[in-house]
Amino acid sequence: MSQNKKTMHCCELMDYYLNEKKVLIFYNPIFREYFISLRSYKKGKQSIYSCPWCSQKFPPSLIQEYIKILSEEYEIFFDHYLGKYFDISSNDNEFFFYSPAEIKNIPEEFKSDTWWKKREL
Repeated sequence: MSQNKKTMHCCELMDYYLNEKKVLIFYNPIFREYFISLRSYKKGKQSIYSCPWCSQKFPPSLIQEYIKILSEEYEIFFDHYLGKYFDISSNDNEFFFYSPAEIKNIPEEFKSDTWWKKREL
C-alpha cells in the first residue's frame, strides 16, 4: 500500500478493514468511537482506544458529551443501551429515563458527526 495515499482514519489498513468488513471493526462518527462488534451479545461491542495496526491512539469517545448536550440543550435523554431517545421536558420524575414519551425525530445535527464538529470537540 502506498504511503502517499490520504487516509480517512489513522492509517491505510484501518481504512481498508473498515471498508471491507472482513474484520468486525467499526467506527461510529456520531460518538467518534472505534469498536469491535461482539457476536455473543445483541448490539454488543468492545471499544478500542488505539489502532490495532499502527498503534495510533484514538480521540476519546464523545458519547457522554452527546448525552449531556441533548439533555441540557434539548431536554432529550438518549439511552445508549436501548438506542432510544426520550422527551424529559415535562417529566417531574427524578428518574427521567422512565419517561414514556419516546422521541423519533431528534435534531438533524445529532444524526451525524456534525454536532461535535460544530462545537469543535
